[in-house]
Amino acid sequence: LGSCFDYYSAQVEVPHFHEAKAYWEKPMRMLQANCGENSVLGGFHFEFSEGGRWQRIRYQCCKAGGAPVTMDPRGQVPDLVSPFDGVFCPTQLDASGRFKYQSADRVLAFDRDVGK
Repeated sequence: LGSCFDYYSAQVEVPHFHEAKAYWEKPMRMLQANCGENSVLGGFHFEFSEGGRWQRIRYQCCKAGGAPVTMDPRGQVPDLVSPFDGVFCPTQLDASGRFKYQSADRVLAFDRDVGK
């Protein structure tokens, strides 16, 4: 990332701080962070004042400049590849919600009995 700058959204009035969606949904939709073209959102922080009944977001925009980078695969160097390495693709979810992975000749899956 390139250079980064801090910004604040507009302060939005909040009628009442309460967990019910009716109180916070509309004010939350009014908060906007816009970094413009050729920039990316580097981070954000929600700020509020219960006494002043306002909220806003402080966010950071970073320039997405620099030389473009690409990966150009040329194959594998056999001396650097262990028997455990390979290309695995996720194929399905197991009962715990973890992916099972499949390579050309192996399946990689979480074993609940062993814990790995």
